[in-house]
Amino acid sequence: MSTPRWQRLKRIHAAAMELAPEQREAFVRREAAGDETVLTELLEMLAVEASRGFLEPRVPGHAPETEAEPEVLPRRLGDFEILERIGDGGMGVVYRARQLSLGREVAVKVLAPDAYHPRHLERFLRESHAGGKLAHPGIVPVHAVGVESGEHYFAMELIVGRSLHAELQALRAEAEGKPRERPILPRHDALGYIPAVVRLFAGVAQALHHAHQHGVVHRDVKPHNILLDFEGHPYVADFGLAKVEELGSISHTGEVAGTVYYMSPEQALAKRVQIDHRTDVFSLGVVLYEALTLHRPFEGHTSHQILYEITFHEPKRLRKQDTRVPRDLEIIVDKALEKVPDQRYSSALELAQDLELLLQHQAPHAQPRTLASRVRRHTQRWKTWYLPSGVAALALVVGVPGASSLLRQREVRAEARPLLEWTADVDLATQPIEALVRARARVQSLLERGHGAPALAELLQRIHAEGERRKALGLAARERGLASPAAPLAADYHVPSDTAYFRGRTLLEEAQLLLPDDRELAALSDERSGFPRVAFTGGPELAGAEVYVQAIDWLTQALDEPVRLGTLPFDEPRPIEPGFYRFTVVRAAEGTPDTCELTRMLDQRGSTTVLRPVLRPTSAVTAGMVLVPAGEVGFEATPGNAFLGRRQRTLPAFWVDAREVTVAEYRRFLSETGHAPPASWAGSFRAEWNALPVIVDFASAQAYAEWAGKRLTTHLEWDRGARGGDARPYPWGAAAGDLARAVLGRPSALDSAGFPLPATEPPGSAAEDVSVFGLYDVLGNVSEWTESIFPIEAPDGTPRPDLGSRIVKGAYWDASSANPANLATVFACPVIAEERMGIRCAKGTWPAVGPDSKR
Repeated sequence: MSTPRWQRLKRIHAAAMELAPEQREAFVRREAAGDETVLTELLEMLAVEASRGFLEPRVPGHAPETEAEPEVLPRRLGDFEILERIGDGGMGVVYRARQLSLGREVAVKVLAPDAYHPRHLERFLRESHAGGKLAHPGIVPVHAVGVESGEHYFAMELIVGRSLHAELQALRAEAEGKPRERPILPRHDALGYIPAVVRLFAGVAQALHHAHQHGVVHRDVKPHNILLDFEGHPYVADFGLAKVEELGSISHTGEVAGTVYYMSPEQALAKRVQIDHRTDVFSLGVVLYEALTLHRPFEGHTSHQILYEITFHEPKRLRKQDTRVPRDLEIIVDKALEKVPDQRYSSALELAQDLELLLQHQAPHAQPRTLASRVRRHTQRWKTWYLPSGVAALALVVGVPGASSLLRQREVRAEARPLLEWTADVDLATQPIEALVRARARVQSLLERGHGAPALAELLQRIHAEGERRKALGLAARERGLASPAAPLAADYHVPSDTAYFRGRTLLEEAQLLLPDDRELAALSDERSGFPRVAFTGGPELAGAEVYVQAIDWLTQALDEPVRLGTLPFDEPRPIEPGFYRFTVVRAAEGTPDTCELTRMLDQRGSTTVLRPVLRPTSAVTAGMVLVPAGEVGFEATPGNAFLGRRQRTLPAFWVDAREVTVAEYRRFLSETGHAPPASWAGSFRAEWNALPVIVDFASAQAYAEWAGKRLTTHLEWDRGARGGDARPYPWGAAAGDLARAVLGRPSALDSAGFPLPATEPPGSAAEDVSVFGLYDVLGNVSEWTESIFPIEAPDGTPRPDLGSRIVKGAYWDASSANPANLATVFACPVIAEERMGIRCAKGTWPAVGPDSKR
């Protein structure tokens, strides 16, 4: 039984919710009549939520106080015997009950007498009506509706489980070290968490689509109203705020209906923008964002602040919150959270289908936003969507009573204040382009509405100057990229990277967004530079194979999740944004699919890179390889290189050759492909060389690895395979011992013509030079190529890739046997060198998902 104080709180709160948002605070202050404790609780209730969830306390942290005596339950309502109270929901109380006629347990929701109001009754009846007309496995079905002794109730299926809100709260607590009882979802940091969430939300989206098809828009999609049974199956509940076709809408013009954190922008604008089923798509995107990160995308201290964030600000990028989130999933959430309904998913079904494609490791239909599209989309929203909805809509969001008040200088100054405070001590050069364009649009809007503050004009000048700065930098970088190499060319000349050119194009694009009236920039925007392209060639065995691409952070070697590029054969080369990539070709097979991996830096404008994938059975390729399990890798700082400092990373599982590639194995590759042999083979060839490790340049090493259905290792994979998870200084442990156990410190011999012959030995001969995972000759014999690019310092002090070199790992036969850093050191080697470098191949597991992937 509730205390009189709690009843008073509920009564005032319920009455306040009937008023327009800007009138509620003044009302509760009057009603609290000087009681600061009651006022504080009421203000928190208004700020946190306008309505509560299906089976949640109405105010977090303010559960009803209870008397010493137990609550008196109604014994029976029609055909239903009440067993126990299981929760509150909106303005109702929910009980577990037994339906006597059918002998089944159900949930019975009763309109609480102390919460009675005509509007509450309308909402209560609307919920029962909507639930009764929908029949879908993802929607809580309503079995019966009735009135008993003036008490309104309806019976629905009893879901044994908890709400998604309660599950997320438990996950947050678990992340802080607290135990979670009977979990439904995996741990938030578990590998299976993200797929489980995607599967759950695909089901919720399907259920909402069913409701939309039957003329029901939920309008209050939030974690409280998504119930989970203990099998993890989701159910949409509480249609009390639903817009039902035959019943019309429950909200009045200008009323904000829904729960603040999860509203769509059109709900926040209080019906001055037309609301349809796409409002549920946005709200579901908000809940999905929260489920993935355990953080809501829009926050604020008051409801007005939250509404302002929803309407005018973008949330923090999903992958900035949690790098494990796949890039494709971020694209899907971004599409669901589009501010303008026309740019959002057109239906919940489309959202569900993209989530299901993701579960099948296929690319979603939604397209990623480019930098230009993100910024232009925002400025287009500002000009064509927010403002035509009326200045009064903006007034509602910022808590100003009407349109006329926005025209008053006092209110305009209040709106300008946070913008000026933000820019007062900020270096605009460090700000993202989206923030600058947003600031420019707001400054111009304020100036057009009569705000004559000199500070605003000065800020506009600063933004203009930042645009000019980016223009100057962009033109300089573009010119560097277009410059021809000096003549005559050196024999070892390599085509320079177009990184400078593309960086310049990006800066010029940013500058044009800040300087839209600049004619020179407008002319440059018509230039068609052309991204690099990639083409695939090969035999008929490639037909029907799927191609996936993963962006690689060239400095850290972190991989994005694979994105489907298409099915072979391609009709024409595919354009790819400049960058470092791994392409994986996948062919279905019994058990494990057959795959091959090809890694390339694509940064030459207008160029086409032709890839020649070789698909071999996985079981044949991995014979003679070692499966290194997922785990940590750590390596020491490289002297003289600040960009390769000590790091600790976690890698996914991968295959790696137990031994270095021999001359005999490499000769088979030459025989089948016609690839040119090493220059050192000129003249006579000795049969005894066949057993020795082959020594080649980088291009030849990469070509061999791909012909074999493998690839070269990354330097982090090499380090983990050679040194184990404990970063040991020697393959056998921490003590140096007898270094003669490795092929190390052995000077080259000379043949009769004085040609130096490497003092190598057949791979595996040094039986004690073996790592904890079973990799032979990691300390000596030959150094080994990796696919990792060596970083060097650019003029501005930032790292840039040295495309003329690659990282090599491990010492070679002639290296000093006394150097304890032989195993740990990261060396840079020119790609054309072939004096000491050999081959050890690797192969990723598929699908390429692991702790090191950037999700």
